[in-house]
Amino acid sequence: MWLSTDPTYVQAFGKARDVVADRLEGEVLDSAFRGDQRVVTFEGEVTAKYRQKSDIMRIFALKGLKPEYRDNFSLNQFTGPVQVNVKFSSNTFNPLEQTSLPTEPDEAQVIEDKQ
Repeated sequence: MWLSTDPTYVQAFGKARDVVADRLEGEVLDSAFRGDQRVVTFEGEVTAKYRQKSDIMRIFALKGLKPEYRDNFSLNQFTGPVQVNVKFSSNTFNPLEQTSLPTEPDEAQVIEDKQ
């Protein structure tokens, strides 16, 4: 309700949201690069501590830094007109010169797959 009626609250809420987002971003990067602290216990006693890096946090950091790793990345980001130039040699079928497709096997040129 206050977001829709109090401009001072809206401004304060926006600043608080930015602070939380920055702090969360720092936690994600810290978890990705330094790792989260873990403990080893034996018979109820802490015997060792170590850091374990988070693969999931590394994925999030990578997606944020490199667009090609994002789920919604598209190789076709160009929206303008596209020109395609096609050149036919004299011994191939040219659809621009004929009004109908060849129907008999002896009229069509067979190209073998050489693998």
